Amino acid sequence: MPKSTYFLTTGVMVVFMSFCFGGCGTISNFQKNQQNKKKLTQLRKENYALLKTDIADSKLRKGTTTQALKEKYGAPDDLFYSGSSVSSFQVWTYNIYKDKLADNKLDSVILYIENDKLVNWKF
Repeated sequence: MPKSTYFLTTGVMVVFMSFCFGGCGTISNFQKNQQNKKKLTQLRKENYALLKTDIADSKLRKGTTTQALKEKYGAPDDLFYSGSSVSSFQVWTYNIYKDKLADNKLDSVILYIENDKLVNWKF
């Protein structure tokens, strides 16, 4: 077999194999992303339920630091921040849909934070 035919055949095979195995990897990555989304959604639901339970059981305390809140309940779904050189004010919102069939009603817990410490909440 001439060298040019050998290199052409080898090149075509390499390209074909990269498409085959590359495509399979893409499907696998898609499936992994879907699994990660499901895990994150489940974790958000668990954190939200824990936050609601802690409020109902009077375990959530004024003065809790933002770091402690993030460690226990995760990052908020929405964050409003306002600050100056003297003080800061934040509003953290944790959201969850009560029931997909019930008009997608949103249930929220809102935490009010001043100078990186919890001062109040509303649900």
